[in-house]
Amino acid sequence: MRIVKRFVTGLVGLFASLTASVSAQDQLFEDELQTLPGPFTEMEGTVPYDVFPFPDVPRGEIWIPEMRYEPLSTFVPDSFLSELPASARTIFDEGRRLRDAGQGQTAIDYLTANIDGLPEGFAESEISSIYSNGYGGIPVDRAEAILWAERAAEKRPNYYVWLAQLAETQEMRWHYWSKGLSRGCHGCAWPLYHAQVYAEKKGRFSVDKMLRTGNGDTSANEFRDVLSWDERIKVAAFAVEIGDPSGHRLLADAAVMGRGYDGFDFKDIDDASPFGADIRQTARQLTGQNITSVALPYVVTQRVRSGLIPDSFRKAEERMMQGKTVEAVSLLLNHEAHGRYAPAIINAVMGRTTREHDISPSVANSFVLWSLESGGLSDFDSAALIYKFGLKIRVKNSDGWGTTTKKDERVADTILAFGSTMDVISPTTLSYIAQLENRIGAGQLAKSAESCLASAYSQSSLFEQFSVWKTCLATVYAAWGVTDEVDFYPEPSGLIEQFQRLEDSLAVEEKNRRRQAVYDGIQARRENADPRYYSQPTFGSNLELMAAIDRQYDWDMDMASRSSAAQLKPGEFNTVAAYKARRYEQQQRVMRGQVQDYREMDLTRPDDAVCARWSMVNMPHCAAPTQ
Repeated sequence: MRIVKRFVTGLVGLFASLTASVSAQDQLFEDELQTLPGPFTEMEGTVPYDVFPFPDVPRGEIWIPEMRYEPLSTFVPDSFLSELPASARTIFDEGRRLRDAGQGQTAIDYLTANIDGLPEGFAESEISSIYSNGYGGIPVDRAEAILWAERAAEKRPNYYVWLAQLAETQEMRWHYWSKGLSRGCHGCAWPLYHAQVYAEKKGRFSVDKMLRTGNGDTSANEFRDVLSWDERIKVAAFAVEIGDPSGHRLLADAAVMGRGYDGFDFKDIDDASPFGADIRQTARQLTGQNITSVALPYVVTQRVRSGLIPDSFRKAEERMMQGKTVEAVSLLLNHEAHGRYAPAIINAVMGRTTREHDISPSVANSFVLWSLESGGLSDFDSAALIYKFGLKIRVKNSDGWGTTTKKDERVADTILAFGSTMDVISPTTLSYIAQLENRIGAGQLAKSAESCLASAYSQSSLFEQFSVWKTCLATVYAAWGVTDEVDFYPEPSGLIEQFQRLEDSLAVEEKNRRRQAVYDGIQARRENADPRYYSQPTFGSNLELMAAIDRQYDWDMDMASRSSAAQLKPGEFNTVAAYKARRYEQQQRVMRGQVQDYREMDLTRPDDAVCARWSMVNMPHCAAPTQ
């Protein structure tokens, strides 16, 4: 428990130092976050779920989250049937037995009488199912099914997903999704965010229809979003905060891709949503990227607090305190809850695991990314390695649990930028990544340089050889920086001197061409004889005007021969000379032993303190000494 509390305290202090100058609104959150309680059994200000001050959502209306800080907390019921006490499961099983035996009314009466013994709306949900499907001889009654489903949803908000399926109108579906979101429903944000309505609009005029019917008007259906972009980004942000696993993807869609379905450019979007602009701009400041999704969950959790904590976190902590670490891990995996407190409980639980508990590397890696997508900061170095080198993670799809890899260089680089800004990536991890990239890159660069030079030297004419050779130089220079080789491919005797003479002749031709272009331009202006171009005063005769133009022309021509437009720029047509100088420098470094070939370098291994962290034990440079 103390592990969890120390982590949250450190996170709050880190945020306070970060946001001191971001905005005036951040000062309010900075003050409030100083009093942020720690999870879970020691949390102050926690109230029962049924008395928590949820927002009032009038029937039929859509609730849009308010981006504010809620000081109170409550644990959102999210139990699975298998997690209920044995007595509760016995009640459920008996109700199901009566239902399946054709005694629907008896099952309803029995479940109603034992509602208090079957918590979190399981009894009400089962009664709703009987009415909606006509089980046990009960006539289908949608109104009763909805009534009982609403009672169930009041106790366990994920039932709002079931309620939306029962709703007879799309407006009520939107209402149930939004109300469920306000009460901590996982699964309500995704359909609400993507909610669309069909609208009929005038279609193209049809000549064929006019000839057939005398009326060429047509109609067409179009999809329109129910929520505005500003409303969508608030729904996504709230989903992140309450721990909905889809929140991270929704937030990335709203704040990174940003265009929604309205075709706005980013200026339009920022004008439409100050909150959206705030989190995007802050994330950009933290990552050094123009737009990025990696920092967004962290930024959101510093600006919004719902007070709605998945109860699976509390139960996982209880298992951990009882020494049942594997059960705690399984419980977290089964519920897949993210959110503000996920990084703290993940670090607390996974910090207790050992190899004897048989927690596979893919499971550990999944928890690393889980923490990242919840806004956690403590395992950014591990997340960068997972994305950088494609380490295995455990994922759940329609076929169940499996493993995959998560290689994405762009995301890894963004994580490194963010982690470096926040100072949460160990120096040895940064060194390891740089060294390994140098080792891999050095080999690739050397091969690329060899291949390119071989192609250049095999061309049929000197001009073609020179043209291809110039395209190889960037690769050659990069390879010189990480290897101790000088010539990556045998250089034909005397070829570089031929390149020098060719480049010198090309430089003379280009200089003459540029000078002639300047002269031609001046001659054209003279032929136009426009006195305004020369800024001459009014003359009394055409002869005086022409004489003035001639004098100006002679002066222009003299100046043109020395103008920048007629000269070669510094460094132009200096490719061969620069190559020879850099090649000589490479030879001297190698002779002095100042260049170490990165292809043969040993890789840095972190110290024991870094590798002792649960998220690092399976990382490439901690799993075993690297040679």
